[in-house]
Amino acid sequence: MLALLLAGLVADLAGGARTPKPLKVPEHVVIRSDHGGWWSEHRELTIARGANGFSDGVRPIDERLLLALVASATATPTPTLPVDRLGIDQAELRRQAERVARANFPPPAAAVVAERICDPKNLAKLAANLDGNLGSTTDDYPAVEVDLTLSDGEKVTLRSTAQPPLMLPWTIIRRGKTAVSFDPAISRTIAALLPPEFRNRRRLAGGGLEAFVAEFSLSIVAEGIAPRSR
Repeated sequence: MLALLLAGLVADLAGGARTPKPLKVPEHVVIRSDHGGWWSEHRELTIARGANGFSDGVRPIDERLLLALVASATATPTPTLPVDRLGIDQAELRRQAERVARANFPPPAAAVVAERICDPKNLAKLAANLDGNLGSTTDDYPAVEVDLTLSDGEKVTLRSTAQPPLMLPWTIIRRGKTAVSFDPAISRTIAALLPPEFRNRRRLAGGGLEAFVAEFSLSIVAEGIAPRSR
């Protein structure tokens, strides 16, 4: 995951998506993750610099991940959902599209619906609809907050209570101003900093993204196609 995150960051900088600037090294990071619903759970992780580099008290933390998080958190906010940067696995999307289509439409129509879900030309329309519909999609209530303290004392706070995979968008509080960003690199970098079983880690990493896209796409691509009789 680290190699992919760093490769994506370098590609963004090279492509002009972000203006290259010297990055401030974070000195202290606190990640709080909550879950509400049928049961409640609170987890907290603190990452700090020690004599031997960064650690969460149990695991060493690669400084490059922290720099990647600072880069995403302090970059110009991404104002809309960038479908081309969501990291959708096309093979998994096809599997999920076929599953969803078979469950809702008879065989001839199901094949058409699955193809439409997987058609790249429909992604822009999907993104436009997802932008305004990333609210309540599950029966739980996740919340993640990250407090960054940078080397010069500057503080940056990232917050999300979004339910879908990647938990987009993020509210960013910096220098007394609040902004909203749909940058998936924020989510995936936070996930990479967390231990495997940490609450909301899978969601932050985009687990179940293809299933979510396939299910959400139905109302967009299946217009005019008769559903399966119940």
